Amino acid sequence: MLGAATVCYVLMQLCAGTNLLYPQLVSKFVDVRVLRRMHGLSGCFLLLLATLTVLGGVTTDWFQERVSGPAWYACVACPLTIYGLVVMQVLIPSKKKQS
Repeated sequence: MLGAATVCYVLMQLCAGTNLLYPQLVSKFVDVRVLRRMHGLSGCFLLLLATLTVLGGVTTDWFQERVSGPAWYACVACPLTIYGLVVMQVLIPSKKKQS
């Protein structure tokens, strides 16, 4: 169920992202900067759904029969690490050097 919700949300994110490719169509209704920020936050939520879907797969009996020990912990830690790094990149504004 979570995987199906993730796929549906990917399609919604795809449709919303096309508005950023053609900002002249939506600039009358929404500020493009706000739309970019919303798209980034929505992408973070989508990544959270995808990470939870992967972690749900890792906790199944089938996966636990085949992978155990440190490899299982690595399979859990990798998606969480990737999620943390991407969210930090998107949510924390970069400081541009002014020269």
